[in-house]
Amino acid sequence: MLGVAAVFLWVYVWLMTGSGMLPGIDGPYYAAQVLSIDRYGVLRHPDPLLVFYVMYFFYVLLGDLFRAVAVGASVLLVLASVLVSLFVRGMTASGLAGLAAMIVFLAPPFELRLIGDFLKNAAGLVWVAALLLVSYMALRGGGRRSRLRFFVASLAVFVGGGLTHILDYGFMLVLVFALFLLQLVFDRGNIFYEGVVAAVLSLALFYAFPGLQGGDLFKAMGFVEEAFASFDAAPGPVGPQPGVPAAAPLLPRILVSLNLLSIVLLFAEGLLSGSREARYVLAALALALALLVLPV
Repeated sequence: MLGVAAVFLWVYVWLMTGSGMLPGIDGPYYAAQVLSIDRYGVLRHPDPLLVFYVMYFFYVLLGDLFRAVAVGASVLLVLASVLVSLFVRGMTASGLAGLAAMIVFLAPPFELRLIGDFLKNAAGLVWVAALLLVSYMALRGGGRRSRLRFFVASLAVFVGGGLTHILDYGFMLVLVFALFLLQLVFDRGNIFYEGVVAAVLSLALFYAFPGLQGGDLFKAMGFVEEAFASFDAAPGPVGPQPGVPAAAPLLPRILVSLNLLSIVLLFAEGLLSGSREARYVLAALALALALLVLPV
């Protein structure tokens, strides 16, 4: 596993630094933030701060600003693949399945595109993967001491996600509440209360200290309000667009349909899984993903 992780880390850094330019759509922004930390000890622009300090660590270590930006994001993404591998290995009791999960996570062009354009979004996947793993382990564990341990782990994961990127953090909130609701409806035994409590406490923390996220939580709340308000707006007429082939509108529908099919299969895999823990975690993941794919 570590050998595969090392190979992919090398590939990602090589791809991101091979051109001699800063990676990502806003690569210079990351560099400016790291230089600000180096010179003044704080970020130049308000933003979730964790990734920038990880990049600053590699800047001190390597002495190369461009490479530090690429390595910092790549290390977090590859670490996410290790956690995904451990999650799948725990569910399947198969080291080969865990290794395959790591490769499937890192190899697709979608992942390369994500880290090539949106470094913080990609880096934040480490916390999504950590939440999946912690949730699964918490559902398998038992006892008061175990619950306290998993609560602390869950809180650390949510705080880490909130300090990395608001979109990753928001998806984590949806995921843990989906898991909680599924258990509340279908199984009132070993409910993952510690994850929900940790999520609420992290929200309270970022609400009380918005500077930790550069005010992103309030921006997200405004976006949600606008999204719900748009439901009341009457849609305007949609006609043929000049210069767009007639078949083009079919492509988004096909992609949405394929995504929904994959989510249905994931949900079915969760329901048919022999493991109670895997059943709920996979079903919750399917529900959270469905919210991202549905046209609404």
